[in-house]
Amino acid sequence: MWDKKVTFREALEKIIPAIANSIEEKLPETGKFKKFGYTFDVDAEYIEEGGLYFDYNRLGVPNGRIVILVGIFPDGSGYEMQTYLFWGNKQEILQYLRAPERIPEIMKAIQEIDERIRQHD
Repeated sequence: MWDKKVTFREALEKIIPAIANSIEEKLPETGKFKKFGYTFDVDAEYIEEGGLYFDYNRLGVPNGRIVILVGIFPDGSGYEMQTYLFWGNKQEILQYLRAPERIPEIMKAIQEIDERIRQHD
């Protein structure tokens, strides 16, 4: 289930700490963190058809972005996610993710996440 009432700030507060267990260093106040010796930049945007979009921009690789679609458990106890690797700028990726022909694939990813969340319940 995608909880559309969750704000980006709330989502970041829930998800980033969970990811932080494997992060080498969080850079205060910048929204960036380090992992595997690379600096990552975190951005989030709402996709109407697909919940939350998190863009981990691997700054060490030009235009290389790891796009994560995230589903948060309704009680806030955890999350499920699907990861995609894209090349391009943020607007190109969002346009691609929002394109009508992409919706079935996004919905399939959401259904897979929903199924795992139901198993969690």
